[in-house]
This record gives sequence, C-alpha cells and structure tokens, in this order.
Amino acid sequence: LNNEGGKLQNTTILMDWVSSLWIIEPIEGGSVRIRSVWQKDNFLNIESGELASGPIQPGWKSALWVMEPIANGFYFRFHSVWKPDIYLNVAEGKLQASPIKGDTLSADWWLLK
Repeated sequence: LNNEGGKLQNTTILMDWVSSLWIIEPIEGGSVRIRSVWQKDNFLNIESGELASGPIQPGWKSALWVMEPIANGFYFRFHSVWKPDIYLNVAEGKLQASPIKGDTLSADWWLLK
C-alpha cells in the first residue's frame, strides 16, 4: 500500500519508499485513522465513495476504520466506521474499499512494527 506516484495503489515497493509507510492512529471510541508518513495531512478515506488518500475534515467518519484482529492476532481487517460493510482489500489485484465475502484473503493485512 503506497502513494508513491501521487495515487493510492498496491504495488511492489522499494525499501526506502516513505510513501509505503502508514501510521495507525487510535481514536477515542476504538476506531483508528490511517495516516501517510510521507504526506502527513493525508488519511485513507472513502468520502467520495472510493478509497483515497488525502486531507480530511474534522468529524469525517469516512476516514475512521475499525481494526478486526483475525488469525490469532497476526492479521487484521479494516472496515469503515461510516459504512461498516466496506473493507480495505485488494480484490482482483486492485486496492479498494468494498464489501467482501467472509472468507476472502484479499482483506487480510499484516502489520509490520
């Protein structure tokens, strides 16, 4: 997951790409925001209906995500607070926020610390 070319995408990265680093910011109430390290004012959001990385307004629920631990806590799924049936995923190789089937692996994320 990176925004190296100015566009949010899932591609192979180089190890020195700061555009592939994201901060998971806990928010009161148990949700998180996902902030770009490279472009500090940019957050993952679905305000326009599609997954984007950009500046947000205070109170936008479209930039709030719930981390669901799966597989003994090694993997997580992120679903939207605003639209709970919407998950971050890479179905068909394309990064998106969309509904998923219960057993799909395209929505499973492993976080490096």
